[in-house]
Amino acid sequence: MSGAVIIAQLTSDDTAQVGDIVVRSRSPVFALCRALLAAGANPNSKLECFRGSVLAFTVKTIGIGAKLTIKENDWVGPKLVPYEALSRDRVGRHVRQKHPRSPESTFRRAARWGSGRAA
Repeated sequence: MSGAVIIAQLTSDDTAQVGDIVVRSRSPVFALCRALLAAGANPNSKLECFRGSVLAFTVKTIGIGAKLTIKENDWVGPKLVPYEALSRDRVGRHVRQKHPRSPESTFRRAARWGSGRAA
């Protein structure tokens, strides 16, 4: 079963748009595929991306495109890799947890060091 052809515009290096759906990402075409699926588009639809009037990129199906992203670092140039959504488990290991301070401890610190304002 094949879907319709969806026409997208690449408006900058990191932005792609189809109608009211606009995405900004380091890999905007694949992010647009995920946004289109979330909006209820047929996963078998083909995606044609234009820069102005020039066809710049084609995705065979948005279902396939939604599973991909571009990865790049200092040692390896850009390459196509499977997309992994950020999860709390993956992010939590790399983010320092900031514990909220009680108003009392903030008051004691301010009293000890002064208000910080010059007279």
